[in-house]
Amino acid sequence: MHNRKPIIAAIMVALLWVPVEAQKQPSLAEVARQKPAKKAKRVITDDDLPQRPPEASVSPATNAPAAEQAPAKPPEEALKEARERLDTLKQDEEKLQRGYDDLQDRYSKETDSFRRTVLANELQNSKENIATVKKLREAAEKELAGLEPQKPKAEAKESAPSSSPTPAKD
Repeated sequence: MHNRKPIIAAIMVALLWVPVEAQKQPSLAEVARQKPAKKAKRVITDDDLPQRPPEASVSPATNAPAAEQAPAKPPEEALKEARERLDTLKQDEEKLQRGYDDLQDRYSKETDSFRRTVLANELQNSKENIATVKKLREAAEKELAGLEPQKPKAEAKESAPSSSPTPAKD
């Protein structure tokens, strides 16, 4: 039994030592409070971002097209851009209309009520998209008409088709 006392004493010291060591280590909350927050290496401001040219959309301040507020372009260039924009809008409108027609066809052939509901929602969204593009196309047509050089009245009458009906032969 004499030989066991030093072992028991060592175990007792070890058991008492563990809680003392645990108390010496700071808690996670204390470490978090003491550790300074990482500072940003670089702050990015609007000045650091590349500048984009204004979009050719309606500006919120005046509700006028941004193209009218931009520096004046040569008339030929403005006319060319307006024609290209109109052509693009016409193509977009045609694609949307074909998609709408396809959806209508699928809707008419569908028998499952859930799928019909989904297709009906898609049809409604497609219809709204077509209306939006149509308004944009009409605005582009008006813009183009304002940019095109005015024809003299004599030329306009010659190039315009006759609206008067031709007399019927008996």
